[in-house]
Amino acid sequence: MKRLWSRKACSNIIRVSFVLAILLGIVCFTVLEARAAVHYVKHDASGSNTGSSWTDAFNLLQSALDGAGSGDEIWVAAGTYYPTSDDGLDIGDRGKHFKMKNGVGIYGGFAGTETARDQRNWNSHVTILSGDIGTEGDDGDNCYHVIFNDTETLDASAVIDGFTITGGNANHDSDDLHKSGGGFYNSSASITVSNCVIRENSADNTGYGGGMCNYYSDPTITDCVFENNTNDYMGGGMLNSYSNPTVTNCRFENNAAAYGGGMESYSYSNPIITNCAFIRNTAFYDSTGSGGGMEFYHFSSPVIMNCKFIGNQSDNAGGGIESGYP
Repeated sequence: MKRLWSRKACSNIIRVSFVLAILLGIVCFTVLEARAAVHYVKHDASGSNTGSSWTDAFNLLQSALDGAGSGDEIWVAAGTYYPTSDDGLDIGDRGKHFKMKNGVGIYGGFAGTETARDQRNWNSHVTILSGDIGTEGDDGDNCYHVIFNDTETLDASAVIDGFTITGGNANHDSDDLHKSGGGFYNSSASITVSNCVIRENSADNTGYGGGMCNYYSDPTITDCVFENNTNDYMGGGMLNSYSNPTVTNCRFENNAAAYGGGMESYSYSNPIITNCAFIRNTAFYDSTGSGGGMEFYHFSSPVIMNCKFIGNQSDNAGGGIESGYP
């Protein structure tokens, strides 16, 4: 039988196919890389507001969130930004909130001139996400949550870094969902939070977590401050329920609740807490408050390593730490 292809011809075909495969891989990688983008946000930008540069930055953070896809970053210049969307909650202006996305990093602390993320300084260029959308100083018309992660599962690729989160007041008169997590409400949201200050948020007297409420969530929280957050029930600074957050290099100061002034871990929650400070947190409630700095309760067992508890108070049990039944 006559040979249709010589060994040399077959070898050449294999070489060409191999080269084409490499080139195709390079093209595909380039296309994927090209999809990733930086979306710029600056509250006083006066350009075209396309988000493509500092000059043409979006004025609203929500505009950047709407347009960002997986792999993108959002850079936000110093200033104060307010939620403008209720994302379908339909409960009025107080239902407005920010919602994070998988694969999207939201970074604050920019002056508005940087060309690289590591040039920012979140201490000098304070970037605020505020729920104080109504009368200034009257928290009765504030957003229920500043950041509300509830309708989809989020993982560690959803990143927020370099912000002050303030002014959330989760005190809805009837819906339990909006009585918890004034600063952050995380449900099935194992997000990454870094270099943030969670300050002066509150929750209802039947809700949970003034500063942050974690429900079936395992967030990674690093180099953050929780201060002056309040809740008349559980968890002034943070509440964990069926959640196992990793909390590192954080400070919990001047937070207050009936139970767990700084942090409450309730129901099968096992946070890992390392190099943290709990300072002057309080737990007071008709002489039954407990766990000024921290309380863990109902099958919860935190791992606490190299932490400080200073000046925390309770009117009943556990000024620093209280372990509740069982």
